[in-house]
Amino acid sequence: QYLGNQPEDDEGGYKNELNGVAHDAAHWYFSSNDPARLWKFPVETDLGRDIGQEHPEEGIYVMELSETPLAAEGYYHFGDIDSRDGYVFVPVTGERGETPPAIAVFFSSPSGGDFQYVGRALILEQADVGWCALNPVDGYLYTSDDEISPWMPIRKYVIEVDFTPGGGGGSVTLDPAGFLRPRSGSGAWNQLPEYDGYWALKSMQGGVFSPWGHLYLVNGYCKTFDRYKGGIWVF
Repeated sequence: QYLGNQPEDDEGGYKNELNGVAHDAAHWYFSSNDPARLWKFPVETDLGRDIGQEHPEEGIYVMELSETPLAAEGYYHFGDIDSRDGYVFVPVTGERGETPPAIAVFFSSPSGGDFQYVGRALILEQADVGWCALNPVDGYLYTSDDEISPWMPIRKYVIEVDFTPGGGGGSVTLDPAGFLRPRSGSGAWNQLPEYDGYWALKSMQGGVFSPWGHLYLVNGYCKTFDRYKGGIWVF
């Protein structure tokens, strides 16, 4: 059931190039670009406001990618995020072919406070990474390349974070743990969009798991084949 947009058709402040969203019981977390930023809002914040900077007195905090070591490594873009236990997991990318995609991790206490950069782990198996999602059922982190198809499946990883809040930097490790190959209810791929004779989800934009392990994926417009096949997919 469609409930509407809030905010709607608005690119001011934090909503400019808005690219990802996650939440816990007390806060919204957003990622945006141009420049790449992370935002933290208390859940009672009016999301229709034109918020362009942090307001610590209201519990609103911002961290720019340029404030972290990621900038010196060639990263400049934040993807769709996820959060758990105060950690925010952020896909980061730079120039394709020059800067390997990675998952960066930030900490921000659920009780309030600013972001702390923890570290990042490379994803060498993919050329791109636009989204990531943690499955509360099995604990794995899932992500994919820009396309999901029979030969480009979703990948899953064991992610480990070593970090002491309030201390210095930490470390992040990703260990491959297999694949997830989504299929239609009939067990075939042929209910997914067809592109030039094969079935795939292209232009991946975001993903999230429900508490029961259902995976929701969003893909967008595919410029290559000049037709719109975006939508919300549930597996």
